[in-house]
Amino acid sequence: MKKYIDLHCHLDGSLDIETSFQLAISRGLISEDTNIEKFQKMMRVSSDNESLEEFLSKFELPISILQDEEALSLSTVGVIKKLSEDNIAYAEIRFAPQHHTRKGLSQEQVVLAVLEGIKRGAEIYEDVKVNLILCMMRNDPVDTNPKENIKTIEIAKDYLERGVCAVDLAGGEMNNLEEYKEYFEYAKSLEVPYIIHAGENPYPNNVDVAINFGAKRIGHGIHAIDDREVLEKLIESKIPIEVCITSNIQCKCAPSYEFHPIKELFDKGVKVTINTDNRTLSDTNLEKEIEKAKNYYGFTLDEIKKMQIDAIDSAFLTEKEKAELINKWL
Repeated sequence: MKKYIDLHCHLDGSLDIETSFQLAISRGLISEDTNIEKFQKMMRVSSDNESLEEFLSKFELPISILQDEEALSLSTVGVIKKLSEDNIAYAEIRFAPQHHTRKGLSQEQVVLAVLEGIKRGAEIYEDVKVNLILCMMRNDPVDTNPKENIKTIEIAKDYLERGVCAVDLAGGEMNNLEEYKEYFEYAKSLEVPYIIHAGENPYPNNVDVAINFGAKRIGHGIHAIDDREVLEKLIESKIPIEVCITSNIQCKCAPSYEFHPIKELFDKGVKVTINTDNRTLSDTNLEKEIEKAKNYYGFTLDEIKKMQIDAIDSAFLTEKEKAELINKWL
């Protein structure tokens, strides 16, 4: 394979260190005597991380950086630069616009700034194609942010096929996914495709609900392995799961690399794709994730290629664009 496909890449978790360091200094978010090595440590998950919730707390600094249009646009260009350096041919970057309105920007202004960054990035790094997924957010209690989530769906509709390709529901799985049904019904009524983070934590029922809701893909989904009926339903549905090995270990969603269920899921017939999740927070890229898949689980090159072809098949692209990616890079 000459280049790779990454379908699950969070913008705020994948910032280019050099770009975000300069932005953090200029916005007064870190002291001027902070060097880039210390800043890099601040932007990465520690080896003794204890939980998904602790992992998610690491987003606070990058989200604080991304609170104005210039920072959003420049940071997006920086992410695309890293994608190009890491041999990515196509990526779907996702983020939650509602996280970037603290200083008065509207969600639409936030999205437009990121889309401008994607446009500028495409002009500079012509070897990478990028689409944008807008994330709704889970909250506890569930009724904390209904207006924000509805607005995210509406903006996705307005910019669908103009850089935006889908919506997602992200965040810790502290609530029953059924409580978010109205959002997906609304997205469906607007013909906005959606992905759902489900089964990242040990709640296989959320995978079942995501299938019932009509998700086009499932973020993570690894705990479908815990329930035979859910697993069989996932296999039959042919809905792809976006597996992020390093992230799953760091978040304690899988006990260790050796006991991650990716190979068992693949061997049983689940449509598996390999992704990065948070390139900077996890200090990873797709080549590293693929090497782990080969070294820990014995995936062959043909199996890796199949997962990459399945990623292209699962992408929010036209059939012509999919064929071009396969013919050119695989």
